[in-house]
Amino acid sequence: MICPICKTDVDMLKFTTQGTMCRDCHAKVSMVAAAPHPPGELIPQFYGTPMQTPLYWRDEITGELPAAIIHYFDFCQGHCPDETAEDLGIKPLSQRELDLICSYARHFINAPCWENNLVLSELKELRERAKTLASVESIRRWNEECMDLGWDPF
Repeated sequence: MICPICKTDVDMLKFTTQGTMCRDCHAKVSMVAAAPHPPGELIPQFYGTPMQTPLYWRDEITGELPAAIIHYFDFCQGHCPDETAEDLGIKPLSQRELDLICSYARHFINAPCWENNLVLSELKELRERAKTLASVESIRRWNEECMDLGWDPF
C-alpha cells in the first residue's frame, strides 16, 4: 500500500482522525499536534533540532499549508504586472488560507535560530509586523523585507 502523505510503500496504513497515513506520518502528525500552540495560532511553537529552525512549509503533513502557500504564489506571482489574478481565473485566497499563511509567517520569524543573526533590530521589527499580518498585500510586503535581509519564509 502507498501512504497518501509520504508516498512510501508500506505494509499497513493507519485510519485516524487526522486521515489515512503510514505509521511514520502518524507519529509526525501526533508530535506536531501535541506541541503547544500559542493562543490564536494555527502553527505550533515546535522547531527543528538541534538549531531550533522553523518547520519547512512544504513538510506540513496535512497538505493544507502547502496548498495555501502555492495558491498565494499563484495569486501574487503567477502573472504579468498588467494582468490580475482574476484575468487568469485565479480565485482570491480564503480567510482560512490567509490565517494559515500569517500563522506560518509568525512561526518562521519567531524561530530561535534567527537570534544569533547580526540584524537583530530588523528581526525585532519583522517579528512585530508579523503579528499584524492579515492580507495578501501585507504578507507580500513582509516577505519582501525578509528576502531583502536574506530570509526566505516561503
